[in-house]
Amino acid sequence: MANIVILSAGINNFNQLGRNGDNKTPAPVENLKTENIVRVSLGSSCCVVLYQDGSVFQWGTGYFGMGETFKQEKVPTKISILPKIINVKCGYKFTLFLTAQKKVIIAPNIVHRKAFIELNIDEPAIGLYGFYDPWVVGESGAVYWVDLRGGTHVQKYETFLYGPPKQILSLHNFVILITSRGETLTLSMDSIRNRQKGKESETFQPIKILQGVNIKKVAGILHHVLALSTDNKLYGWGLNDHGELGMADKTIRYESFVPLTIPGDVKIVDIAVGVGYSILVDSEGHVWGFGKRKYGQTMLGDGEGPMSKLIKGAFEVHSSDRFSFVLTRNLPSILQEKVFIEKAIQNPIENKDASNDNKKIVDSVIEVEKMSEIPDNQNNRSHSESILHEKEIEMLKEKLSSSLQQISILDQDNHSLREKLGKFSEMEEIVKAKDIEIVNINNKIEVLNNQLEKQNQKMENLQKVNEINNLRKEKSKLTKFDIMSQEDIDNFPISKFIGRGGSSKVMKVSCQKFYALKILYIGYNDEEYDDDDDDNDHGNFRKYDYDKVRRFMNEFEIMSKISHPNIVKTYGICYGDENHQPSILLEYCPSNLKKMNKKLNNEEKTRIIYEICSGMKYIHQCGLIHRDLKPENILLDHEKHVKICDFGISTLSSENTHTSFIGTPVYMSPEQHNNDTHYTNKVDVYSFGILLLFMLTNGQMPHIPIIDIIQGKKNTHTIRNQ
Repeated sequence: MANIVILSAGINNFNQLGRNGDNKTPAPVENLKTENIVRVSLGSSCCVVLYQDGSVFQWGTGYFGMGETFKQEKVPTKISILPKIINVKCGYKFTLFLTAQKKVIIAPNIVHRKAFIELNIDEPAIGLYGFYDPWVVGESGAVYWVDLRGGTHVQKYETFLYGPPKQILSLHNFVILITSRGETLTLSMDSIRNRQKGKESETFQPIKILQGVNIKKVAGILHHVLALSTDNKLYGWGLNDHGELGMADKTIRYESFVPLTIPGDVKIVDIAVGVGYSILVDSEGHVWGFGKRKYGQTMLGDGEGPMSKLIKGAFEVHSSDRFSFVLTRNLPSILQEKVFIEKAIQNPIENKDASNDNKKIVDSVIEVEKMSEIPDNQNNRSHSESILHEKEIEMLKEKLSSSLQQISILDQDNHSLREKLGKFSEMEEIVKAKDIEIVNINNKIEVLNNQLEKQNQKMENLQKVNEINNLRKEKSKLTKFDIMSQEDIDNFPISKFIGRGGSSKVMKVSCQKFYALKILYIGYNDEEYDDDDDDNDHGNFRKYDYDKVRRFMNEFEIMSKISHPNIVKTYGICYGDENHQPSILLEYCPSNLKKMNKKLNNEEKTRIIYEICSGMKYIHQCGLIHRDLKPENILLDHEKHVKICDFGISTLSSENTHTSFIGTPVYMSPEQHNNDTHYTNKVDVYSFGILLLFMLTNGQMPHIPIIDIIQGKKNTHTIRNQ
């Protein structure tokens, strides 16, 4: 395992550099063990390092089991209460930990929350990602978003069938995901945060400009993003106010990613993005810095840039809010020899010199052995020189033996890799076959979807036909009541007597539901009418009140032509026969405004007033004048909704003259009292005003002499009980 040294530079207001001294010049983090480091991660003001033994050290500002207050560590400090950890990820206001049991623990950097919370993931986790928001990847390839608004709510978002994603970059407004194949996808965070329950979620969509480009890493935390491809090409997106994209202009590139030019033929091995700046590291160990550099966050020290001085062993960079890290490593000599020999085995032509070096070792051993066999009297060598040669022989033999052992091990590794390559090729063929199956299944699904869409269309058409048929049936049920025979009326049993007026009486009848039957009575004009006298309904009549008949027919004619939720419905008329008077079948309402007024609360009265206005507005729009608006003619159904009734004396407002002195005196306008035949629907407005007074005074009415009403005097009289 390589020894890793972390060089830090930039702002140090929360001790995030892990050291003292000049913050602009890169220098090692202090008191940090360099052996067996496997993971380094930066948050907005904290840093964590993971070691091979599962221990985690942190410095800077965070919670990390320190209670509900910030804990600021100036030097790396072990988080002692954690179990064995195999992965870590720092973010804007959180740190994620992956345990050896593949469970995820989060330390949310927000006051008044628990120091460590285990997230409820439906499966073992294998990847931790994100910066502004936490994201977790499961073994199945599913990705999980952790919503930190008001808690730690985990939402499963999407499953990737070709393997777990390589990376998820989380910014405030969007997410970028790199698939196992190097494809670059994006998703708006607004669509996730504002998603309504029950509404289908949006999915990750390809970034068009990067389609066909194999991306190995993306970096970004705020307003700009870098993307590095496997073929050493660099792409940028976002702000360039400070040259953070490495371009001379300050043009904003929010539309799409654009190719960036890397100076010279250098090979970029890692990228990092901070707030307003970017840093790269090349294969030779140079760090490249672009953008803001006030605090030394571009790792250039006192150099002009954009390339730093050579940093031996530099291979990885990290950036956050105005501070950065460069990781360097020193490979042990045996590992360097292994790499050297591995290259020689994999490419013997290019590594011919390496083979020659091994041959030189063998030749040196043989040559020294030959020299040792020459008698002293022939070469006049001293005994001490012979001992020196023997030691040199032993040393060369040991080195040769070690090299041969390494070659043998590498041969075995090479053989194992070739076997795995063969299996991989087989798996690749299987994957291709599965891809073809998936394409075929998708085609079948598309066909089935088309068939389903057609079936749905047929069902919609069928439903419309059924609705039309049902409407026709309902209409036929109603239209068959338009003109009814006396036999039809006799099929409605009378439940009870409701009331009577000047020309008719109203009975409650039933036939599956309740109706009101308004029966015109035509008796002797000079005799008292008796409800209990059956002869009044069935007897012979000597004097007929034709004016009553005219008004009765006028009421049915009007009500059969108008329709409004606040006007009583009419279902049909019966002309009667030699033994029965004409009748109208009406909607049944259990009460009226006069009876219910004192029992209504203010809210109900307000609604009733609005409904009376709505019904009367409709009546006037139909060109009608009611002329008898009063509490008795405002019926109330079971839910206390208004049903205006009694259109017997209604007239057309377009007529030049109207019958004078028709209506109920208390509610009649001065025009009607004056026997004026030229009036408009304003007479209903006057009646509505009296009706409104009746409602608001709980039935108490002012006693106004008729002569005062006729003369249009203002009311100066007291309210009287009615």
